[in-house]
Amino acid sequence: MYRRSFFERFKNLDLFPKYVETASVKTEIGAFLTLLSYMFLILLFMNELFLFLTLKLETNLTIDDSRIHNQVAVHFNITFPRLSCKLLHIDALDHSGARHLNIKHDIFTIPLDRKGNRKEHHKPKKLDKLGNGRFFCGSCYDAEEFSQDGCCNTCKEIETAYRKKGLSFNANDFEICDKNLKKEMKYEKDDGCIIYGTLHVNKIAGIFHIAPGVNSIYEDQHYHIYETKDDEKKIDCSHYIDYLYFGKAFSETLYPLSNTKQEDKAKGKI
Repeated sequence: MYRRSFFERFKNLDLFPKYVETASVKTEIGAFLTLLSYMFLILLFMNELFLFLTLKLETNLTIDDSRIHNQVAVHFNITFPRLSCKLLHIDALDHSGARHLNIKHDIFTIPLDRKGNRKEHHKPKKLDKLGNGRFFCGSCYDAEEFSQDGCCNTCKEIETAYRKKGLSFNANDFEICDKNLKKEMKYEKDDGCIIYGTLHVNKIAGIFHIAPGVNSIYEDQHYHIYETKDDEKKIDCSHYIDYLYFGKAFSETLYPLSNTKQEDKAKGKI
């Protein structure tokens, strides 16, 4: 008995049997369908190639809802060659309504003399006394019940008492504020200051500034009182920024504000 080989039995699995060339017939309809198939394949190929080579831009809007608990660090080192450390203070404000005035945490100052050299530490000032040996007790005006011992001898003590009582404070309304600022300007004439440190602010739009004088909140607006009456000396806000950057520092990153200098040509203006 004839036994088929393995390859012959394997051919039975072919679902597309081939016919001999003498049994096949070529028609015009077949040629048309073949041409149409080739055109369709070329069209699909060109379309996929175009999609592959075309840049796809996607726009996503993400709201950072963690800004309340997350803060960004602002690192800075700025030299004011003609402004005393006693005149400078740092304020930070943002669009959420948060105000941080006279920031002192993680902020350091180095006093300079008129030649730009670092000064030695001065002894703390003593309280002013009257001639008969009694301590002077200044008025707190409308906020005496919110002051310590009912006395306000400095502009800052008056401001603190007004804040506790919830009253608007305007430094221009108090003569002692003008006297304190004028005294400090005269005492530290031509002295300079290096101020450096780190601020921690909320991750939302806002501002921070280093300014001379006395800050004030009046009718929910932020003011700076830095000019004194009958003062002939104009404040020179010229400064040099050694470095100023946000967040972590990277060795190969260039910070545009670092190593920049600003001359104050219009003395007495900020």
